[in-house]
Amino acid sequence: MRARLNAAGKRLDHTERAYRKFEIPLLEKDYELQKQTDLAEHQKLVDKSVQDAKDRHERALSLHVRLQKMVATAGEFRAKIQSEQKTYIDQVRADVLDRLEEAKAKRYEELVKRRQKEEHDAEEARKKKDLEAEEARKKKERDAVIEEARRLKAAKDEAEKAAAAAAAEAATAAPQPKKYVPPSQRAAAAAAPGAAAAPGAAAAPGAVPPSRRQDSPQPPAPVPSAVAKASSGKYVPPALRKPDSSSAAPPLTPSQKPGTFTAVQTN
Repeated sequence: MRARLNAAGKRLDHTERAYRKFEIPLLEKDYELQKQTDLAEHQKLVDKSVQDAKDRHERALSLHVRLQKMVATAGEFRAKIQSEQKTYIDQVRADVLDRLEEAKAKRYEELVKRRQKEEHDAEEARKKKDLEAEEARKKKERDAVIEEARRLKAAKDEAEKAAAAAAAEAATAAPQPKKYVPPSQRAAAAAAPGAAAAPGAAAAPGAVPPSRRQDSPQPPAPVPSAVAKASSGKYVPPALRKPDSSSAAPPLTPSQKPGTFTAVQTN
């Protein structure tokens, strides 16, 4: 089997070699033919490209010649369009600048008003704070004055109460003064049945007021009329006016003095 396979392999190899030897001249001939065909095709493409370029150039020259006639008109039209656009652009620029200036002025005015408002609010707040502080100070002073007045009133009330208590104690401890009875009422007071002798209601018999007692200072003795005349013009009662004499009148007894009264004691 192996021998048969080896023989088949050799036979196929020899056949393949024979094919290749026969194929080589054909391949060279086909290569030359293909090269000529490719060169012809390439030349056709080059010629076509050149012809197309020439045609485009001719058309461009024709168009250039036709458009050259319109250069002046196109320049005028371009200048007109540029002028119109420049005018429009200048107008738009002016409007924009005007609006910008208005916006800047409005913004500046708003800023000034806001700052003025802030300053006004700050000033109002400061004034309000000062007013509140002043009112608080005045209220504190009023409270202090009221408290001081209350304290003084309380102290005065305490002093009055203490003085009243002291006066009451003094009045209770001191003897009650006897009440003065005029001469016109002495008889009625003496005749009143069962009248109790209240403290100070009537004086004892023969009692005289303190101002009329012997131990009180006595009035000066009458002076002569000559001395009275020589005085500084003071008024002298007629009872004290005496003829000119070097000797003074004798002193009067208490019962003989003017205005002396006799007190009676009621039962």
